[in-house]
Amino acid sequence: MVRLFIFLLLMPVFAHASWSARALDFAARNFGYFPGPQSLSLEQRGSLATVYGGGMREVRFHEDMQPDEQSVRLPGQFRKSLRVHLRAQDHRAPLMVIVPGVFSNSDQSIAKMAMKWFSKMGYHVLTVPNCWSRDYMKADPVYTDAYPIGEARVVENLTEWAINEIGVEKITEAHIYGESLGALTAAIVYARDSQLKHPMFAGGATFTWPPIRLYNAIDLLDKSMIETKALYDTKCRHSIKRLKTKWRIMRGKYILQPTADDVECAPSVVAQYSFRKELIKLAEQVNDTQDLHKRVSPDLTFTRFVRDFAPRYTPAMKADDPYGSLRYWMTQMSSQAREKIRVITSEDDFLNDPRTWAESGFLDSPKDQLILAHWGGHIGLTNTEAYEGLLKVQFELQ
Repeated sequence: MVRLFIFLLLMPVFAHASWSARALDFAARNFGYFPGPQSLSLEQRGSLATVYGGGMREVRFHEDMQPDEQSVRLPGQFRKSLRVHLRAQDHRAPLMVIVPGVFSNSDQSIAKMAMKWFSKMGYHVLTVPNCWSRDYMKADPVYTDAYPIGEARVVENLTEWAINEIGVEKITEAHIYGESLGALTAAIVYARDSQLKHPMFAGGATFTWPPIRLYNAIDLLDKSMIETKALYDTKCRHSIKRLKTKWRIMRGKYILQPTADDVECAPSVVAQYSFRKELIKLAEQVNDTQDLHKRVSPDLTFTRFVRDFAPRYTPAMKADDPYGSLRYWMTQMSSQAREKIRVITSEDDFLNDPRTWAESGFLDSPKDQLILAHWGGHIGLTNTEAYEGLLKVQFELQ
């Protein structure tokens, strides 16, 4: 019934289904040129940008999301309540559903930024935890649907919950916005929703720095974690913690004038600090929630995590599994929904082998659906004022 109501109450408040001409022009002017040394390789540039983005997010965003916190019961899907964040306007407005990247709770990283950005522009905003986050695991999922279908159903149910909480009469349309692994989840939700007679997400979908093939992304991350561990342990662990390094990140010099140590250490900082450290915390949370008493290795990789702590994720980790393919879910979208997607990523995003972009089909998409930034690494641009400006140009309500 919720889906029918929201379908009937839609009104045209959002003018651009894909990236607008202004947004494309804005992106070309702001993301079309790497501001640092041109001699750096794609890999070096991407790693620096990723570290820079992560560091700046901690500096720029301190949004107080405590008043927006809600505990949602989803019987049959979780044993315990799931923590989400919902901020509603006092007037009729679109709903923006945010699915953050791997390890992110509903009040971390892009969720915190998006809550500030979109609520300021007049949207109702719902942020949900990533399915690979501690909050998600703490709620103790019990559903038996294979990954990633079960996870998509959770987002669908949370969206319906938010619509009921806000009041369907106060919602003009709904959008979904996903980051990194959350972008793949968002694509699955959007594709499934588009096949319904009365889809919820009539406003379209935005996928930011998505993994094109989950198997490839996991394989690249695992290899990087293995190959960079020795360097990180002996040198780079201390380098990234120095106040001088943090100061240079805040001043932008980490990108504009990177030192030899910056360039050498950035890949290991991304692999060990941004991914492995968080993966170990996630494994410890699963241990605690499920009372497994399994040893968490300091050499943990994504493949070993799935094998030892989350075996139901196994099918989507296989190279030939279509559910882990962004292109597959693009083919599952209705033609009308397919016209309302927006994608942004970077040429130097280490999460995707550059060859997979050609295979994904995105490069053959209409030019107004894909922004392929010249630099930014993996979600490194999201910390910048320019990225906030891009969203304002694209999403500001008329």
